[in-house]
Amino acid sequence: MLDVRGSLPGQVNTGTISPYRRIDRSNDTIGTSDLAADEQVLLGPFNHLDARPGKEIRSQLIDAFDSWLQVPTASLAVIKNVVRMLHNASLLIDDIQDNSELRRGAPSAHHAFGTAQTINSANYVYFRALRELSTLHNPVMVQIYTAELLNLHHGQGMDLFWRETGTCPTESRYLEMVGNKTGGLFRLAIRCMCVEGSPKQSSADYIRLATMIGILFQILDDFRNLTDGSYTSSKGFCEDLTEGKFSFPIVHAIRSNPGDSFLHDILRQHTDDPAVKKEAVSYLERCGSLIYTQGVIHQLAGDVLTLADGVDAGQGRAQALKDIVQRLMDHGHAKDKAWTSNSAAAAASNFACLTPASSTPDYTNQNDAFSLRNATPQDQIIAGMERKAGETDDTSVNINEGTQAFSEPLPFHFDLGRYAIPHKLYIHGDWSDSSKQQTRSLTSAVTDQVICDNVHWATGEDVDRAVDSAERGLKAWQALSKRQRREALVKYGELLREHAQAIFWLEAVLTGKARSFSAYEVDAAAETFKYYASSIDTFHGQVISQEDECIKYTLHQPFGICAAVLPFNGPLVCFAMKAAPALAAGNALIVKASELNPFSTMLAISLSVEAGIPPGTINGLIGDGEAGNALASHMKIRKISFTGSLPTARLIQTAAAQSNLKSVTLELGGKSPIIVFPDADLDRAAEGCCQFLMLNGQGCMLGTRVYLHKTISDQVISRIQATVQMYEANLQSDPFRDDTWSSPLFNARQRETVLRYIEHGKSEATLLPGGGEVIDGSGCYIRPAIFTNPSSAASILKSEIFGPVVVISTFEEEDVVIKAANDSELGLGAFVWTRDIGRALRVSSQIEAGCVGVNGNPYVPWVANTTAGGWKQSGQGVENGFAALLDWTQTKSVKISG
Repeated sequence: MLDVRGSLPGQVNTGTISPYRRIDRSNDTIGTSDLAADEQVLLGPFNHLDARPGKEIRSQLIDAFDSWLQVPTASLAVIKNVVRMLHNASLLIDDIQDNSELRRGAPSAHHAFGTAQTINSANYVYFRALRELSTLHNPVMVQIYTAELLNLHHGQGMDLFWRETGTCPTESRYLEMVGNKTGGLFRLAIRCMCVEGSPKQSSADYIRLATMIGILFQILDDFRNLTDGSYTSSKGFCEDLTEGKFSFPIVHAIRSNPGDSFLHDILRQHTDDPAVKKEAVSYLERCGSLIYTQGVIHQLAGDVLTLADGVDAGQGRAQALKDIVQRLMDHGHAKDKAWTSNSAAAAASNFACLTPASSTPDYTNQNDAFSLRNATPQDQIIAGMERKAGETDDTSVNINEGTQAFSEPLPFHFDLGRYAIPHKLYIHGDWSDSSKQQTRSLTSAVTDQVICDNVHWATGEDVDRAVDSAERGLKAWQALSKRQRREALVKYGELLREHAQAIFWLEAVLTGKARSFSAYEVDAAAETFKYYASSIDTFHGQVISQEDECIKYTLHQPFGICAAVLPFNGPLVCFAMKAAPALAAGNALIVKASELNPFSTMLAISLSVEAGIPPGTINGLIGDGEAGNALASHMKIRKISFTGSLPTARLIQTAAAQSNLKSVTLELGGKSPIIVFPDADLDRAAEGCCQFLMLNGQGCMLGTRVYLHKTISDQVISRIQATVQMYEANLQSDPFRDDTWSSPLFNARQRETVLRYIEHGKSEATLLPGGGEVIDGSGCYIRPAIFTNPSSAASILKSEIFGPVVVISTFEEEDVVIKAANDSELGLGAFVWTRDIGRALRVSSQIEAGCVGVNGNPYVPWVANTTAGGWKQSGQGVENGFAALLDWTQTKSVKISG
């Protein structure tokens, strides 16, 4: 409490100021030497920041606009000072809310002065700014101030809400937020200047221009935060990722890739790990989101300059503002990338043009807050920001975003009532709703129809329910005899075959997968259960030689509760490759089906009880990164097996290590080389080089890098082109027909990713005519792309594209082609074509991959007893064969002494 002199007990009192006497500080200005001691305390955090000037863009803009508005000098000084005060005060709060370490190259104020003192300092300055603005003796100024401060906090509040709840906004909602938050202070200055000055044009024109500059400034800042190394010293490396912020490039990437939780997972971590941040930036590059952002910057900058000329109306006073925009672009490293890049310009064409609104009200004399949300569509400051197809006003990610309405009907249709769609979770032998009643929609890659709009989405609570069920199911499963377990696995395989037609249909209507390939998957899955059923009786440890009257032996015992996360391309066979050995080894399994293609998996899981497997032994979930992270970090799950992308694998491995160091098996991406020597059977080799057409290239093991000996390259390429022509003729065929062997890309996200790679590849290699084009009509159909003569560092040569894209190089020397084939961080598979058995043995032994096929594909026909695993960054652990059983167990040594 205060003592009678106004100090806290034990503190030194100045003895001159009574807490009960009104202090007249109407003439105080921040920074004057006569500030009282308490004033210095109150302003300490503010002055800490204010002493380090920022970019001063707002002050420069005020001067530029003043060339038009001609504000009296004294009034202009007040407006400048108010904007400076508000800007720096808002940064104090921003840094607390974002937990920023640095601001302008120094520790953030809350780290130096404490959070409470910094918040108070910011609030204090807000009111000082209002008092200073009131010295202009114009009540309209107070109305403007109130309106724009409401806008600023509206925008900041939405930004915080999205971050804290992990909700990705739509692009238009993000731009609306920026218009309120960043554009607010720009607008406050210009609105006040319009009141004090002599505008030659409508005030709304100046205000609209200020808002557009604010949006340009923010998106440039978003871009620089992820790409500009100078940010590391002034604000930190990719701090938007650490803050969990949905910046413009991140919003685009998430919205362009519905169902892919990679960026969501990273934002939730609030990571400081530079490696994870670099991986996120690489993901943004691969998604085309950085190029898209550059294109939007290009579009915005051009629109700002055009509107500036309109506002200038021939006065010749627009150059100062144009110079500021130019400096912004140069400082943001956007000049070369965004102003001159054809790719960026193409991306900009997808962004709604920011043309001046035709009927924007004059907000200069309005009492209500400037708000994009409250404006009618024709009155929005940013005109033309229509939502994309599939977007809604709802701020949740729409799984259908990115799909296109088809222009002409396909020669077939799907009867969506033919089979029941398994759209719920499967827990303890029964279908179950999501705990939070979260649902999503899934759309056909063939017809763009919504196949199901009520797919239940698992949460962390659902993972807990599945674990509880698995604890009971594990006990019941382990209580069965070996014979009972063997018979259950055999029966499981038989049931998959019995339900093959439903599986074909579920895959076809959602992904367009050809019946012929689904038949291969069903057969492979059934054979895998049969193989591991037969292993139950023969799988055991070993007795070690006896000595000193002791008996020593080993046991291979189950982990207990395990988890599996499946991919979208071959979910059924991947399910069998994980579930069959896991169950044979005595484990219980929780399966997260692919959120993009879950239905066939969920049907397969639901057959387990009918096969004789106790409820809870296998549970099935549908969900994204939240469910995956909950599985990887759950303390009762002792092993997790994942098939998918490298970035997600790193997240899973990190979560596994940070929880209970659970065992992790990873089967990741591939960029498999195919080497064709001149003595090969060229017809068969050419057929093998067309693997990239299988599943439309959506297979991790498929050969997509082809190395042809120079003497036979033309012959093989002509054969490949002939096969591609037949494939193209088969595209858009009814997937239920026996003669259909083509498929679309399985979802809109994958289609857009592949198209970006193809477009970028045109600058890295030669694209043979006609390839890589979108086929007219509905669905996700792309013409196969054949690239030749790539540069050694070409992204299409290094990256897993997961689409109908093949890259062909030539060689002359064996050692050179082996080096080229191994010049990849991915080592899943490889293929060699030669009649020379010595060469076959020599080359296959030097190839850095987990599986090598000589004169054929080791997985056609399917054999479950062939063990394979990824080398390098293609994975760890193994799948299939006896070794996979070992991978699902823990080894125990026992010594019995006399």
